[in-house]
Amino acid sequence: TDRYAIEVDFLGKWKEGIGQSQFYSSKTKKLPALFLVHDRGQIDSHTLQLAADEAQRLGIHLVSVVATQ
Repeated sequence: TDRYAIEVDFLGKWKEGIGQSQFYSSKTKKLPALFLVHDRGQIDSHTLQLAADEAQRLGIHLVSVVATQ
């Protein structure tokens, strides 16, 4: 977007997504954002909380996206 450098990844790859969002942010001078995709019935709340805590610590906008299929 005009404001955010967005990385989209699966919840299980949240660590890679954090790094990628930081990298894209540094290259584009936009705010870092990470969209984490997971299945509706298979949300791992512990992993999502770890990702959210780290994203908050690093100033990365985090969005949890539920896959419909």
